[in-house]
Amino acid sequence: MKAQKARILVVDDEPLVLDSCRKVLVEAGYDVETASGGQEAIDKLDNNRYDLVLLDLKMPDVDGLEVLDRARKNSPTTVVAMITGYGTVETAVEAMKNGAYDYISKPISASSLEMLAKRALETARLQKELALAQREKENFIRTIYHEFKSPIADITLHLRTLKKVLPLDEKQQRTLSLCEKRLIPLKELTEDLLQMTRAQFTQQQKKMATVDLLDLAKLAAASHTASAAEANVTIEIDPASESISINTEREGIMTVLNNLIRNAIRYNKPGGSVKLKTGQSGDSAWIEVSDTGIGIAEEHQALIFDEFYRVRDGMTKDIYGTGLGLSIVKRILDSLKGGIALESELRKGSAFRVSFPLKSDTHRKHGGTVV
Repeated sequence: MKAQKARILVVDDEPLVLDSCRKVLVEAGYDVETASGGQEAIDKLDNNRYDLVLLDLKMPDVDGLEVLDRARKNSPTTVVAMITGYGTVETAVEAMKNGAYDYISKPISASSLEMLAKRALETARLQKELALAQREKENFIRTIYHEFKSPIADITLHLRTLKKVLPLDEKQQRTLSLCEKRLIPLKELTEDLLQMTRAQFTQQQKKMATVDLLDLAKLAAASHTASAAEANVTIEIDPASESISINTEREGIMTVLNNLIRNAIRYNKPGGSVKLKTGQSGDSAWIEVSDTGIGIAEEHQALIFDEFYRVRDGMTKDIYGTGLGLSIVKRILDSLKGGIALESELRKGSAFRVSFPLKSDTHRKHGGTVV
């Protein structure tokens, strides 16, 4: 079977550059298409898949950085290399920070173009293999999750039914309750493994959208109201919170908040509280999850984002955790170019602040409610 030619899109508003690049790459054995402007390139990217895009930085209609952003969103495995003219090297470096593979400066020689294409296409091949392996891994973990989820749910239901319908003495009731309690760690472990795999996959596939951080905070808090009440912990939104819209991945942020809130409830004290607050500081938007719990000793604070790391002391020995929650949080935030900061005092509580870079046109307004 004949191997499929690698597909390359060349984008430049100079006809001579466009034609020269096309000829060199066709002679090298590639399937080449061209676009003479940014908007034409976007139209092609929306309707086709390419292994490599050679993209001019400065075009009169749509800026090359905007086309780069669209290419990365449409197909994360597509490699983009920038074509630069005099005085645009700094912009090319900025493009590389935003996901471009490399850049080539005008005037372009045939040998340097062929070399760049060869290197970039090898990178594209490896990225596709990585993405495929990641999908297979996620499917495997998802299968395990569902294979465990149904039996755990069935066993839990049967245990609760037995406690209701059988004339059990106090010791037998405690035994069944203990069996039910022992199922919770298994359920959480399978959920955390699935979240960890998704967090890794998020680095390849992100579904970005405009979201309101305050709305997400309210939704996350409301989803934990029952578990907080069961633990005799209150959960609320700080009335001073601000409504701020940012462009990010909604599912990823909800996973971050759910993990932070779950820990804030689990490591709290009876009668304690969990508070969510949103706001803006300088060029960053943030969500903070604070609690009045047991706190984290200073020597542990630099390690708690490591996989499977758990603080083990007299205050935590009876609290179950997989040690994956905060590492999942860190992976997701790294992929979304976000950050997380911790302030904690032993026996007084902790505050985790999740932050995101803002654009100058970010919308904000005051207002908050108690859940």
